[in-house]
Amino acid sequence: MPGGGYVKVELLVSDRGNVAHERVTGRVVIEPRSATPRRNDLVPFVVEELEGEDENSVVAELFRIARDNAALARRVLRRRSSEQRLG
Repeated sequence: MPGGGYVKVELLVSDRGNVAHERVTGRVVIEPRSATPRRNDLVPFVVEELEGEDENSVVAELFRIARDNAALARRVLRRRSSEQRLG
């Protein structure tokens, strides 16, 4: 990652144990070491969010994305260009 930082995978499970309402949400987040002069990079940048019913499949897909530098770069560019269009 330019400027340093790290990528992490987060997993959230709502209503654990309640089979009817349990939802698994995960995301790949980039956390920079320090802010750049051009923008405030101290805020974690969510690269990808996924939702599913099975923790293992959600985590496996998120780790696949997190390990692939090209996939991360594509998602970062896509997310930043859509943010620029919106605001």
